[in-house]
Amino acid sequence: MGFGYEFKKRIALSLNGGFDYHWNRALSSFPTYSSVKYIITENQGDQFFTEFSYGKMWRPSRRFSDGSYYRLGLGTQIKGLGRWNTIIRLDFHRKGIIGFDKNKIESVSLGIEFSFF
Repeated sequence: MGFGYEFKKRIALSLNGGFDYHWNRALSSFPTYSSVKYIITENQGDQFFTEFSYGKMWRPSRRFSDGSYYRLGLGTQIKGLGRWNTIIRLDFHRKGIIGFDKNKIESVSLGIEFSFF
């Protein structure tokens, strides 16, 4: 979930939070981060963009410490009816976790999101 502002129809800044769970490692976290989104192309409300995020990852257990959070991705926003838009994205994530395998966990995710404005 996030809140942001778009500048000059090309760059957007946002503050975000979420929940991540890696079931193959039984690892959960709550990332909070800021993002910079650059809209590469726009055609009749549909957008193709890249986004970079950086922030803090909070761990709910004491087994591992809190760490850093990075995300880099590409996506497309498909204009819907009214204010509803659908976003499909492919992201690379890196979460720094001291004491975990090589002190980090990396993953690639396919996401489907909805925006209200």
